[in-house]
Amino acid sequence: MADSTDVGPFARPTPISGTSRTGRDSLGGGGAGGRPRHGATDAYEEAQGGGGHGHIVDEASVLGIPAHGLTEAQRAALGQLVGEMERLRWQLQQSEGRQAYLEDLADRHAFLPLINHRAFLRKLAWAIDQVEQQAFEAALLYVYVAPFEMIRLRHGIHAAEAALTHVARVLQANVRSSDIVGSLGGPALGVILTLTDAEAVKDKAGLLVRRMANSDFVWRGQTIGVPVFTGLRALASGDTPNGAVAGADQAMRGHLLATEDLVPQRHSWPAEWLEGEG
Repeated sequence: MADSTDVGPFARPTPISGTSRTGRDSLGGGGAGGRPRHGATDAYEEAQGGGGHGHIVDEASVLGIPAHGLTEAQRAALGQLVGEMERLRWQLQQSEGRQAYLEDLADRHAFLPLINHRAFLRKLAWAIDQVEQQAFEAALLYVYVAPFEMIRLRHGIHAAEAALTHVARVLQANVRSSDIVGSLGGPALGVILTLTDAEAVKDKAGLLVRRMANSDFVWRGQTIGVPVFTGLRALASGDTPNGAVAGADQAMRGHLLATEDLVPQRHSWPAEWLEGEG
C-alpha cells in the first residue's frame, strides 16, 4: 500500500507556490512564504476575493475521479492542478478582453466619435466583398467639410475639430445601423450606404446633405456655417477601397467646381469668406 506521501498514478506537479528552486525560478522568483511575485497571479487572487485556490470545493468530482479513492496528498496535488487551470483560464479571459479593447482603441479616431481612416477602409473592403457576392447593393458617400481650414484659422483648432465633430454626429444620427460612418482623413468623412438600391442611395445621400445644411454649428455663442460638398459612388465588383474613395472624391470635386452646385449652399457661408470673389 502506498504511504501517505505517494500520489499513485498522478505525477507530482512542480509546486506553484512552494519553496523548490524549480518552482520559484519558473515563475520569476518567490515572495513571502514562497508565493511567486507574479502580477497576474496577484490580480487573479484579488479577483477571487483574496482566496487564491481555496474556493475549490471538490476538485476530484470536477475531473470525475472518485474522491474516496484519493489520499490527502493526491487531493492536494489535484487541487493545485485545478487551481492552476482556473488561474490560466482567468488570465486567458483577461488577455482576450485586453486584446479586444486595444483593437477597438486602434480603430477609433483621435477626436471624432467615428472609426478612423484605416478601419473605414477595412469596412469598405468588406462592403465591396458583399457586393461581389451579390449580398446587397452599396454606395460610398464622400463628405468634404469645406470650411475646416478657415474655421481653424479664424477660431482655432478646437473650433475646427468641433465643427467636424458636429458634421460627424449629424451623419451618425441620420443613417441606419447597417450604414457605416468613418473618417477619410483631414476634413473628409465617408458613409457606406448598404442594403439599398441605386435610387434609394441617391435619396438617402440627398437627405443627409439637407440635414447637414439645416443643422447649425454654434461655437462660443456664434453660429458658424459649415457647408459640405459630397460625392456619391456606387460600389461595384472589382473595386478596391482606395479606388472607390478616389472615385467618390472625384465626384465631390466635380460638384465643388460646378457653379450651379456651389450657389445653393453659399447662403450658409459667412459673408467675409466670400469677399473678393467675382
